[in-house]
Amino acid sequence: MVITVLGGGKKGNEREVETFARNVTVENCTLEWSGKFMWDYGYLWQITVWPEDYNEAERALAAKYFLHDLVRGCRLSALGDTMHIQKSHSIVFANNHITGSRVGAFFLAEYCKDATITGNTVDGTNGSRVVSVEKSCEDVTIVGNTFRNGGRGSWINQPRNFVLADSGDNASHAITFAPVGDTILVTDNIFSGPVRDIPPSTGCERVMIRDNVGLEGNR
Repeated sequence: MVITVLGGGKKGNEREVETFARNVTVENCTLEWSGKFMWDYGYLWQITVWPEDYNEAERALAAKYFLHDLVRGCRLSALGDTMHIQKSHSIVFANNHITGSRVGAFFLAEYCKDATITGNTVDGTNGSRVVSVEKSCEDVTIVGNTFRNGGRGSWINQPRNFVLADSGDNASHAITFAPVGDTILVTDNIFSGPVRDIPPSTGCERVMIRDNVGLEGNR
């Protein structure tokens, strides 16, 4: 609404009015871009999750009015995947604590771009992957986090322009790379689980693994 006129409601009672607005005149006005657009956030969420079902104009409006790309300062746990972000751009996931998962603890799913993951503590407990970065992700930086436990360690699946640095990890397996990844840097991490090697990154291009503590071969 551009103009709102309210009387005085009775304090503590939404049903009663103490003073009605009377003799209100609005005239000779020019009002441009002065209202705040309001929309059904359930509908915006639906467009965001299933963008392929909507046209470009609808997706643009959802991106403008449904800001879903910042998660910060939360304490999370789940019986399934605790954190699952998919088909999102300009993501910040910072200073959160994932206390346990039955499946994936930290899951950056398909088609994410421009993601910054920093300052998080992720406890995988006995779940599946403590951290997963799925195919078609681009420009992902995971720096200064602690990843620990997790039944099957970490899964890096075909990202492009990916940096994993300054993170702790004591999962039961080290990192596994799926083929077709491109421009991957793993540096300044601590690995303390019972399995601490990273198998050859066959099928990936421009992979650099350096200055990590605990990896077999001191890579």
